[in-house]
Amino acid sequence: MEVQNTVRLHGMRVNLCTLRADEDAIRLYAKWINNEKYNHWLGHGDQEMTLLAEKEFIEKRSKPEAGAHYFNIVAGETLIGTCNVSAKNRTSGWYVLGIMIGDESYQGQDYGKEVVDMLCRYAFQNLNARTITLNVCAGNERAIGCYVKCGFQECGRISDAVYYEGKYDDMIMMQLTWATWESMN
Repeated sequence: MEVQNTVRLHGMRVNLCTLRADEDAIRLYAKWINNEKYNHWLGHGDQEMTLLAEKEFIEKRSKPEAGAHYFNIVAGETLIGTCNVSAKNRTSGWYVLGIMIGDESYQGQDYGKEVVDMLCRYAFQNLNARTITLNVCAGNERAIGCYVKCGFQECGRISDAVYYEGKYDDMIMMQLTWATWESMN
């Protein structure tokens, strides 16, 4: 029997665990990614993720890959989201961060901030990261506020990159450098 939540990184309220590829987890991932609000915030437009496509996506990411670190976000024993930090350029130490708190009952309570802090600490201390970037829709004010609290700063913007419900939204690129992170910790 597969261990449901194998802890990789311990936090105060959440743990980052090995990415699960079991049927229950894949159903949750697909439910979250197909939620209109998340789909919009992730910049996917109106793309729907089938269970088969989600299973293939997760199975690929649950296998060890140089520079790619995917995790489940677990509060207690409850799977509440997924996150990752992946090398864009390992030689220069450029990593990209992604996070989704899919369980709505855990949103808006600083779980995202804890996860982003954990991922950044892991990347800077263990992966030799020099810069971590992420993309966020301009209208996702709660996520932007979280990233700013963690030290991220806007470093670029793509106008009208996301289309949702008849409106365009900008995509913002944010970055956190090792020097900024070190000065905060």
